Amino acid sequence: MKLLRIPLLLFFLAYIAWPYVTILRLDRALTSNDPTSLEHLVNLDAVQQEFKNRMHQGLQGAVGRDSNPMLEFIRGGISQLGGSAIEQLVTIDWVRARLLSKSDPGTASAPSLLDPISFAFFESFDRFLIRIGQLGENPVHARMRLQDWEWRIVAVYE
Repeated sequence: MKLLRIPLLLFFLAYIAWPYVTILRLDRALTSNDPTSLEHLVNLDAVQQEFKNRMHQGLQGAVGRDSNPMLEFIRGGISQLGGSAIEQLVTIDWVRARLLSKSDPGTASAPSLLDPISFAFFESFDRFLIRIGQLGENPVHARMRLQDWEWRIVAVYE
């Protein structure tokens, strides 16, 4: 039984460190402005879908939940137009700009993701949350999810 404890402990420690190593890889891709590496670490389809879901929730709150046919028509049109606009606007460059938006522009070196991170920890066994910036100062949140045995960003929001 003692022989089994050491490998389990090592596995657990490696699993805990895994998303933090991904954050280091993400920082390297951002500071070197390497879109290929960044695309590998970001699930852009999931980021766009999360943005669409948040827009739809905001639209539901603004227009209401009435079943008026005219409101349904307007809501559908806005959702359709907004969905295609999101696909054009939410790009890898947009993700890069959001992740680096809280970094200090006064530094002589390239902007870094690591300096403004104020929180980074697991939400569940396959979800990891990163808060970039301080609470109360409109921080950017990035959610990573374990997909295909790799941690990838699936949502970016303020």
